[in-house]
Amino acid sequence: MLIDFKLEQQKQFDAMAEQIYQTPEQFLNFAQLSDAYAIPWLQDFPKATQMIVSGLDDGAEHYCMKLQYLAQYMQIDYATQISVLWCDRFGHKHALKLV
Repeated sequence: MLIDFKLEQQKQFDAMAEQIYQTPEQFLNFAQLSDAYAIPWLQDFPKATQMIVSGLDDGAEHYCMKLQYLAQYMQIDYATQISVLWCDRFGHKHALKLV
């Protein structure tokens, strides 16, 4: 039996992204940007996942975090409202806005 490790990591990314998408209040509750680097659930994404953060001033009112593995990504924008855009391994985009 052959295991496609890339596919397994893609599934892992989608599973974690779906958890965040379905229950954002459990995951997206950090108060400032510097907290984003220490959130424990980041370890649940595949090891090769890249994290890009903009709005690097601690105390910034608007900032963005993007997690990406291959073509899949989850973009989380923090402003007056939180918005989440998740592109899964099939290329389907899922958008969510929180107040």
